Amino acid sequence: MTEPETFESILNREMCWPREEDKPFRPSDDKYQNATIDPHGHGRLVLMMNGYKQAADLIVEREQQAEFSLQQSLDYDLSDAFQFLQSSS
Repeated sequence: MTEPETFESILNREMCWPREEDKPFRPSDDKYQNATIDPHGHGRLVLMMNGYKQAADLIVEREQQAEFSLQQSLDYDLSDAFQFLQSSS
């Protein structure tokens, strides 16, 4: 059995950078499931605002359903999302 890694050893790992042949996104047959990059600035901002809002809502919903609290670890994620939403409004 191998020993568990220490926090320091994880921090000192060599970074696994993406390679040219990597394909992080693959098209779906359902066009609504595909990633969209809006060519217009306003539409892009609206999509980002909606994405941050949905993500923040899901984080709060999951936190309320959780048997254990993730509150302290999620504080920064939520504050970043809401700061972005406020600055974009």
